[in-house]
Amino acid sequence: MENVPFSWEQMNIQAYHHSPSGIRCANTGLTTFFSKKLFEEFKSVYKWENLPETWPENYFTWTLYLNGVVGVIDTPDYGVIPQQCGLFGYNVFYLPNQITIANRYISKATYNIGVDAEIIRFQDDYSGIAPLISYYANLMALAAEDLASNLVNTKFAYVFAAGNKSGAEALKKMYDTIASGQPAAVLDKELYNDDGTQSWELFCQNLKQNFLGLDLLDTLQSITDNFCADVGIPNVSIRKKERTTVDEINMNNVQTFAKATRWLETMQDCCRKVNAMFGTNINVDFRFKQEGGQEDASGELDAERDV
Repeated sequence: MENVPFSWEQMNIQAYHHSPSGIRCANTGLTTFFSKKLFEEFKSVYKWENLPETWPENYFTWTLYLNGVVGVIDTPDYGVIPQQCGLFGYNVFYLPNQITIANRYISKATYNIGVDAEIIRFQDDYSGIAPLISYYANLMALAAEDLASNLVNTKFAYVFAAGNKSGAEALKKMYDTIASGQPAAVLDKELYNDDGTQSWELFCQNLKQNFLGLDLLDTLQSITDNFCADVGIPNVSIRKKERTTVDEINMNNVQTFAKATRWLETMQDCCRKVNAMFGTNINVDFRFKQEGGQEDASGELDAERDV
């Protein structure tokens, strides 16, 4: 590639602000796989109620959760609809007071928040869940790569050293015979010296010592538990053998629902404003009510330790 607009020095200056050197785990198939998986798990936290029939829920939730904000406008042709939008302008509190919509089916592009449009936002800073999902997806992709590499490496059991080509071929034939399940293998005379000693050496690999699969699976599960705790999915992320106390379970419950509850309150407040302006009845709540979580979690932990 010739005549590129930037030199490698300039590209590094631009990249180091958001991409650390040495590790490149983004933009891979595994990262995309885990990103989709985690996003679907996150979407299960909240349930939207009374959305108008003309609102595609997948478009609405993807726009809101990933972009952080979705605009709600009233159009002559489509009625009250949600739209992906950009924020601009400032009010006296330096909060955005206008949205812009780029949609060829909608003639009007600029709307005033609180006047002829409202927004539903996910967080106070108008950002979405994408950075959090990307962080955990990258970690899970690295752990999955390590797991795959370790599983391949555990197949490395034996290494033979032969003195000549004919001896190497004899060793290959002997190994193929044993690996195929034959009850007996006949050794070629090429594998022995004239004095009866072996003309080859065997190096054995300690597969059990090098197998880290269970540890890596536990790491993957720990990353998943941490993600669940971050987005409000109930989980038992306390991993220790001794009896877990009720206080520890309660602390984990608070950590799990603190952020998720704040996000819920933000979206509910926005829904009230949309309903007041457009006469809708949109609402959002936790999909699963958390009742008796303390008893359920402690019972599960006790059951695990009794096994």
